[in-house]
Amino acid sequence: MTGEGYKYKPGTGCRLLTGQEAKRKLHKEHRTVKEWAASNGYNYHLVSGVIRGIVKCTYGKSHEIAVALGMKLPD
Repeated sequence: MTGEGYKYKPGTGCRLLTGQEAKRKLHKEHRTVKEWAASNGYNYHLVSGVIRGIVKCTYGKSHEIAVALGMKLPD
C-alpha cells in the first residue's frame, strides 16, 4: 500500500495513519476499538468518531485520541 491514503508531515520523517489504517493496526494487535478506548481511558463513541473522521480532532480529547492512534502529530 503506497501513495494515496498516506499523510506525510514535511521534515519530520513521520507517516501519519488514516482512520482506516489505525483501525487495521488495532485489528492486527487483536484489539477492538472498544478495548483500546477502555484501556486508554477514552470514551468509545469519541474514539470511534475520530477513527471514522466524524470528529475534527483540532483540540481537546479528540486531538489527544488522534495523537495516541498515530493519526496526528502532537502540538
